[in-house]
Amino acid sequence: MKKYLVIFTFALSACAGSATPQATSGTVAASTPVIAATSAPLDATTEIELVLMQQASQILGCLPGAAVSADTFGFYCEAGAGHGTAAQLTRYADEATARAAFDSERADNPVYCFHGFPAATWEYNADIGKHRLHAWQAGNWLIVVDAFDDTGIPAAPEPFDVSEAIYAAADVNGFLPAVAEGGECN
Repeated sequence: MKKYLVIFTFALSACAGSATPQATSGTVAASTPVIAATSAPLDATTEIELVLMQQASQILGCLPGAAVSADTFGFYCEAGAGHGTAAQLTRYADEATARAAFDSERADNPVYCFHGFPAATWEYNADIGKHRLHAWQAGNWLIVVDAFDDTGIPAAPEPFDVSEAIYAAADVNGFLPAVAEGGECN
């Protein structure tokens, strides 16, 4: 996972042009972001996941969302040298496969409800620095947000706040699967 996040981070950095908006601070605004629904209709070749990640990255002032592979989309929020948060959404063939990937990712960390979807939060120390993660599964999507700080001072955007922006962009555009009232999310 660590190796993939490093590759993912460099791939997104390489895609960024000189006009790419940069994060100006290490914190995410406390106010709820205002998101406009996509004004232009999506054509058959547009990946809704790419649109979603582009909107979420724009809300947060991060590097633009990009397609990392055929079924993986993401963006990176840089908060300074050695501090940043990578967000990744992977589309699986079906909900059962996405749930298996979620369970594998979270390992033994407890599951709780995030807007009616199963989620988990955990931290771990790397050789240098610390990772803070938030993962959640929505239908056949797995969203994993990984904040990394190479010092003991957390400056990277909070994973939960990044997940909230992704959720908000998906919700306002009607991209999320329906959640049954009173349904179990674990």
